[in-house]
Amino acid sequence: MGPVTERRYRTPDGQEWIFTEREHVRRGEEGRLAAVMVRSQRHSRIVICLRGEWDAPEPDLDTLLVASMPSGASKSATPPPVP
Repeated sequence: MGPVTERRYRTPDGQEWIFTEREHVRRGEEGRLAAVMVRSQRHSRIVICLRGEWDAPEPDLDTLLVASMPSGASKSATPPPVP
């Protein structure tokens, strides 16, 4: 794996997410899949995606963020603002 790629994404509600490729992915899947750490100030998640989705010049970070949400989570719910 080459240098670590980090990308930033701001949701419509203003929350910033940082996407960082992890060094490890399933053995034998390194060329096909990418493991990406998705984190914000309050959350951290891992998403596995196709290598081409992550390596694209402009990856669809919104779609990766949605894919990183736990199963059954409300994908349109936003937490209340912090006072």
